[in-house]
Amino acid sequence: MWYTGLCGPFDPFANMKSSKKLAKYKNMLEFQNQFMYWMNLLINRFKYNGLPESVSERIIELSFLLRGAAMVGEVEGSLYSFMCAPGADYNLYGEPTKAWGYGMNGFNKEFNLYVKGSDEGRLALRGVSGAMATRNYDAVLGWDNKARYPYVNYLISECTRLADIQRSNDVIRANLKRPAIVACEETQVNTVRNAFKNKDENEDVIVISAAGLNIDSVKVWDLKTDPTLLSAFADDYERHEAQLRERAGLFSNPNQDKKERLLVDEVNANDEETQSSEDICLTMRKQFCEDLNAAFGLNVSVEPRNKPDEEVQEDDDLFGMENGQSDGSDGED
Repeated sequence: MWYTGLCGPFDPFANMKSSKKLAKYKNMLEFQNQFMYWMNLLINRFKYNGLPESVSERIIELSFLLRGAAMVGEVEGSLYSFMCAPGADYNLYGEPTKAWGYGMNGFNKEFNLYVKGSDEGRLALRGVSGAMATRNYDAVLGWDNKARYPYVNYLISECTRLADIQRSNDVIRANLKRPAIVACEETQVNTVRNAFKNKDENEDVIVISAAGLNIDSVKVWDLKTDPTLLSAFADDYERHEAQLRERAGLFSNPNQDKKERLLVDEVNANDEETQSSEDICLTMRKQFCEDLNAAFGLNVSVEPRNKPDEEVQEDDDLFGMENGQSDGSDGED
């Protein structure tokens, strides 16, 4: 199986013989899949140009996502990127003057931070205690957004909803395949259970021994599962997915069927919302690059990786129409 190469020679289902444990595992796995899928998209939103080879772009974006902040610091003459935690001392504008940097190998160090504007006024270096921070900085701290709120909190909430919708779909599909609860004598439980197990494994013909099952003693309750719920959940999933993309500033290329269900104003409004969310993060990353350049004499810049579609101009464009005529029509009766 695929997981043996990643996680070692073990069976993740080995200790989940009960249906309750298996269902819980599937719930957790679906959330994990959703979270990792979206996290990969989020940490790949921006491209940095001019970073030193010793600085990891991945760690910068990962720290922005998980901590709401990222840091580049100097250690023994070289620059490195760190997961970080701002210190407790703040200046006039609420900017930290110190921060801790952490490495995946256990490295940790307290850094003195570059404070923008401190060259023009020492008040920018004055901390909560009244002590003056040093101008001898060795690190630059950047923020993911002006509110300094880690986006991972949004990600957890939305991935929880998306995972719940997907698992609900799993249950509905399973109930459509076996839409009943069966009551039978104790001696016949295994026979009935095996019959449903075979059905769950998509066997088209299920054969049981007539001697092993007394049909007259079996009672069946129809679950009356509504198949239209699958469509409703699909729409709900699409809505939450679009909301997550808008909040994260991730542009998407909707398929033609989806575009045809939207008005021009709706399409452009969605793109504007997505652009606004991207601008929030891009503005702060540009400031981070400016501070890096000022502090360490670099020439670092940042740009978004994914670009928005061209703005839709006319309703007819959404339906593949031009000059008032639909495709495949010459305008004649």
